Amino acid sequence: MNQGNPKIEKDEILDLGKVGVIDTRKLKSNPICLVGKVCVEKAINSFALIDVMYKAFRAKGKLTARDWGHGLVIFSFDCEVDREWVIQNQPWHFDNALFAILPLTGKE
Repeated sequence: MNQGNPKIEKDEILDLGKVGVIDTRKLKSNPICLVGKVCVEKAINSFALIDVMYKAFRAKGKLTARDWGHGLVIFSFDCEVDREWVIQNQPWHFDNALFAILPLTGKE
């Protein structure tokens, strides 16, 4: 499965259960970022997801989002308070499915 790739250490893996596993070496650690994924097997329109979550998060500061592929979206907040509000007001949903969000620290 990991042919030709260096060994991935346990602390370099972010396990989202049935949603999937992320190699965090590919993500930059950022204390004001969140990584999210819709917990469904069908394809999701990432542009629609970003638009809906952008409105739902109601950030006071700057909020940017990027489609990371494989159903993952990275949200970057200009303000720690906005990020904490999103975490505290979970669970989030999109298209009748759970939208799982975790802080992006690079230590998962």
